[in-house]
Amino acid sequence: PHLAESCEPLHIALDGSALRPWCHFELPPSDYRSRRQSDVPLDPKYQVLEFESLGTRVKNTKRFYVLNPTAESYEFVWKPEQVDTKADKDDPFRCLTKRGHIMPGKKYEMVFDYLPTT
Repeated sequence: PHLAESCEPLHIALDGSALRPWCHFELPPSDYRSRRQSDVPLDPKYQVLEFESLGTRVKNTKRFYVLNPTAESYEFVWKPEQVDTKADKDDPFRCLTKRGHIMPGKKYEMVFDYLPTT
């Protein structure tokens, strides 16, 4: 816009890349960081999903969406960090959406249960 009309417009070839997330977790806000008492800070890149329970043997369910912002569909699998079959039976946390397929630009609902026994 600032070139004289007699000047040839500038053409500059550009090449670049961008990073974008593979998925976006739509988690409810949590004030856990402000209540957490620890000498070791919690890395801000981690989000917190809190469960509150009104007692033992009371099932508590948390639901949230995961968005696929990419142009490709992909499959997901939730796996426990510890692979111990006995511990799996006693684990108060259960993932109800262990696997699935998220289409491009779509959301998928994740469901987790917490059933405290003690």
